[in-house]
Amino acid sequence: MLYKLVMRLTRPQKRALTLAMDMLLIAVSYVLAVVLLFGPSDMMADPVAILTDLTVIISVGAALTMLLGLHRIGLNAYQMQGVIETALVAVLMAGAGALSPMLLTDYATPPHVFVVFGMIFLILSVTSRLVMRLWVLRIYAKGQPLSLIHISEPTRQEAIS
Repeated sequence: MLYKLVMRLTRPQKRALTLAMDMLLIAVSYVLAVVLLFGPSDMMADPVAILTDLTVIISVGAALTMLLGLHRIGLNAYQMQGVIETALVAVLMAGAGALSPMLLTDYATPPHVFVVFGMIFLILSVTSRLVMRLWVLRIYAKGQPLSLIHISEPTRQEAIS
């Protein structure tokens, strides 16, 4: 079932899934950074600040991901260049997040939140792509019959008779 689903996905659908996963990881990374630095009780202390921060960093992250084409990189092709580009996206999102409170509102999210956010995002993004690659390879392996020797159809018929 998963094999058929994975095989039916078109390139645009795979790119959309990768982009959606990155946007989800941005939100998860920000929440983890806030919880790690301030504890879970401070998570909803200022929901407007949190939503503003998330809006800025998700917007910047989506724009940079599409601009650099990170969502287009296949799982097998995600090598050192992809990691470097992901690190660039993480740094620029952290910078935009640190500057946004000064430019947009009167609240001040401490800059170290965005530094920790950037590190968490980089780790989660690279790890998720590696895990997805292993997951897809496993699905491919289970979906195709295991054959150590490939025999063409006429040769196979001769071998049977």
